Amino acid sequence: MHKSHQKSKKQLLRRAYSRSRDSLSAEEQKNKSDLISDIFIDIFGLQSTKCFFVYVDYRSEVQTNKIIDFILQQGGIVCVPAVVSQRAKMVAVQIKSPAIDLAPGFKGILEPLPELLHHCIVDAENIDVAVIPGIAFDKNGGRIGYGGGYYDRFLQNDAPQALRVGLAYKLQMISTIPMESHDIFMDYIICEFSAFRTQSQ
Repeated sequence: MHKSHQKSKKQLLRRAYSRSRDSLSAEEQKNKSDLISDIFIDIFGLQSTKCFFVYVDYRSEVQTNKIIDFILQQGGIVCVPAVVSQRAKMVAVQIKSPAIDLAPGFKGILEPLPELLHHCIVDAENIDVAVIPGIAFDKNGGRIGYGGGYYDRFLQNDAPQALRVGLAYKLQMISTIPMESHDIFMDYIICEFSAFRTQSQ
């Protein structure tokens, strides 16, 4: 019953915070995303030659193009998620040019071209920093995703060593998220005007 209650509460939060995020205008999303990206670069810019796993933004998610472009310009490795839906699995695929290497895939989300899955999959054990989307976050590093569990499984099973960084608009922050045993915590949360190391460790 406890698990059922948590799932129900998460569904309500998922709907409410999705609406809040979607309420931002395109200009607000761009401006806030630029602020968040600048803070990310201030924190991790000196590490930009490492291997970064970065989501490609979809709909009203915090935009990541500025982060991806910066890392590539600095000579770092950027890999992005690709969902192998028949296996309910996520893999990390290296890209070198978002404009050339990405096309609409699972649910219309930009993903690596199918041919890249044959020779550009990155060993997840080599990922240093994982940049993760979400619908809501709390200051303990709790996260509500989209309910598929792809990021949770990937980070728990394939890339447990990666530093987990959640990007969020301030309106996505909540006091406490009901976490379940399989849910992963963030190590950092970055919003428009703040970044903090979470208490998850």
